[in-house]
Amino acid sequence: MELIERILTNVRSECFISFMYEPIRRFHTQPEFEPHLTELFGTEEWKQCLTMAESGEKKRFLHDLFRNSLKSHGAKYVIPFELWRGGRHIYTLYFATNHEKGCNLMKQAIWKVVPDGSFEFRGHNRLQGVLFGPEANTAPLASQLREKFGCNASPIEAIEQFVMTDETVFHTGHLRRKTLQPMERDGRIEVHRPSGARGFSNRKGITVRFL
Repeated sequence: MELIERILTNVRSECFISFMYEPIRRFHTQPEFEPHLTELFGTEEWKQCLTMAESGEKKRFLHDLFRNSLKSHGAKYVIPFELWRGGRHIYTLYFATNHEKGCNLMKQAIWKVVPDGSFEFRGHNRLQGVLFGPEANTAPLASQLREKFGCNASPIEAIEQFVMTDETVFHTGHLRRKTLQPMERDGRIEVHRPSGARGFSNRKGITVRFL
């Protein structure tokens, strides 16, 4: 974790980390592995899992701890990607960056990895079980936006900036045509546009109010 922190002090650097849980699960009770795990997590908090009897609780605790450690060691945005095939967790990838544009671009790349949807993408937040593929179900994103922005009129740039961050598994390509457009058609949002603007163009001055 100290090495990752040093790398992230360079504002142009990013880290892409494969977190292999199974070896940690097998060897975390062995005394000779303690210093290595402390170096991995950057803290001795990982030892709290030793008293956890339920394997699911232990797994979630260690994954969340690693994400939080990345945040406390210099990463502004952390995108965890759990890759599942059926009911089997293959591994987790963590992308750490200090720029929201990099965060957004990585999410775009991940959504394109398996276009046939044979893998499942699970982020470490309330949005679970989002399938890969070109035709994403953006209903969870619509709910997130309503919760985030409430019923106040918000500039579309602010909404787009939120979608770029690690607070959602979706990216900006999911926003205008796939989420806001259907919501306006169904009367779930109120849109104010400057004179001459149509749809959700890139022109400034568009505001959105969630109903």
